[in-house]
Amino acid sequence: VQVLRAGEYGRAARQELTQSVTLPALRGSVTDRNGVVLMTSVPTDMVVADDFQVPHPRQEARGLAPLLHRSASSLVPLLSERAGYVPLVRHLAVNRAKKLQALAFPGITTIGNSVDVAPDGTLAAPVVGGGNAAGTGDAGLEGQDNRPLEGRAGHETLPESPAGVPVPRSSVARA
Repeated sequence: VQVLRAGEYGRAARQELTQSVTLPALRGSVTDRNGVVLMTSVPTDMVVADDFQVPHPRQEARGLAPLLHRSASSLVPLLSERAGYVPLVRHLAVNRAKKLQALAFPGITTIGNSVDVAPDGTLAAPVVGGGNAAGTGDAGLEGQDNRPLEGRAGHETLPESPAGVPVPRSSVARA
């Protein structure tokens, strides 16, 4: 049966070992009538630990601290928490996240994120408004013109264990 239906069994196995994740889109920029940017979204990465896969929390904290701009003593309790999903840093610059990924710390992975930046500080903040945690505009121009600013989400397929736990440090296929 396995020989005759090998393709079917292979597809079933791949489906059981992957999960599809929605990647939120970057919000569009808000500009004035002359095209000067008042608010824009900048890509960042969130650094997450699967603390069950961190074999030596103290050693890993010492290695992570300079890359995350945090003290090793503040990272040790997070890496020892035994929660399975522990955000370490919400917004890390993409170039620093690439350096972190290249070092392949056990149990540490990054997830795409973004942060809104106003080049002129808070000068236009009352007019531009802001966004909420769900990524939608909730005040000012951001709230009024939410639809054109929200962008289109993407998808990513991540490998996972047979128990349904995401496998960190694995290659991914983006769509």
